Amino acid sequence: MGYPLARDARAQANWFRGGKTGRLMADLPGEGRDTHRIRLILPADAPASSRHCPTALDMNVLFQLLAEAQRGGGTVRIEFASAAVLLGRLGLDSRNRNRARLFESLIYWSEISIHRRRWYDRQQYTKLTLPPPVTAAERPGNRIIVTLHPDWFQIACAKGYYAWLPLPLPAAAAAQNLVLVVLTSELHGDFPDPAEAGFDDYYFDTLAPLTRTMDRWWLTRKMGLIHKQRNRVLDKAVAVAARWFAVNGGKLKRVSRADGHDEMPSRKVAFRLMTPRIPRRVSSLGISRGPIKPGNSVSSFALDRPSPDDRAEPDYFELVEAAGTRKQRGPQ
Repeated sequence: MGYPLARDARAQANWFRGGKTGRLMADLPGEGRDTHRIRLILPADAPASSRHCPTALDMNVLFQLLAEAQRGGGTVRIEFASAAVLLGRLGLDSRNRNRARLFESLIYWSEISIHRRRWYDRQQYTKLTLPPPVTAAERPGNRIIVTLHPDWFQIACAKGYYAWLPLPLPAAAAAQNLVLVVLTSELHGDFPDPAEAGFDDYYFDTLAPLTRTMDRWWLTRKMGLIHKQRNRVLDKAVAVAARWFAVNGGKLKRVSRADGHDEMPSRKVAFRLMTPRIPRRVSSLGISRGPIKPGNSVSSFALDRPSPDDRAEPDYFELVEAAGTRKQRGPQ
């Protein structure tokens, strides 16, 4: 996306109505006061529950949909065997509360448009308005079928600069944004062959790639932190991001004066990292296939209790294999 969009659920956006269309609009909190490069747009009749910035969960849902589009063989129709499967991909269990949050996120992505005043395309900056990513969603039985808007599908499958990373990203907005900033930053140095390195701390601290030096104020604003406790939240986000790197086979360490690096100016910070491993999956827990079919409105999602079959699902890797034989085995 080129800019971290996730914001804490408590982040306040100043919504106003457009003079011509009456649509609800808000500038993404955390950007420079004079730039406001990203604007969120909702329909004029959008409910109050939709008037918020994308949360970390919202972004993880969107990233999962885009990842499925990339591996889906050229179709905008994405199918998941059940809500539990998609929740598993998001690192969540299949409780009613998480199901409600998932369906609310899909409804949110069916309403929100994103306007970019500076979108880099074909070696130049231009304005771009992206429509809601989700154009239709169905819930036949236990399955979830989502149809992506063609504009988003084109962006997901376009050839160009991408930073490949494992999903899901951290569940906290600040940590998620920090991971995205670090993995898309310019690096200095090159991490040699791990077999020759041995991965000891001295080796990592001296030879691992280092991001460019960042101004602490600039970094916290880009992460959406504009309150007085931003430095404390940044410290916590660094710890959470480091755990995410470690879980995914990478490593992250902050380089700052507060961490004992006296040569670093007090207002500057950088990061040493070893890039996390990218999983190579032959099969996917989501299934993308078939022609586009007219679907029910996203609002048709009923936040009801799961059926007995859905509550007692097998391990979700088993669901992948079972998806192809659903007719023989009955609904999953």
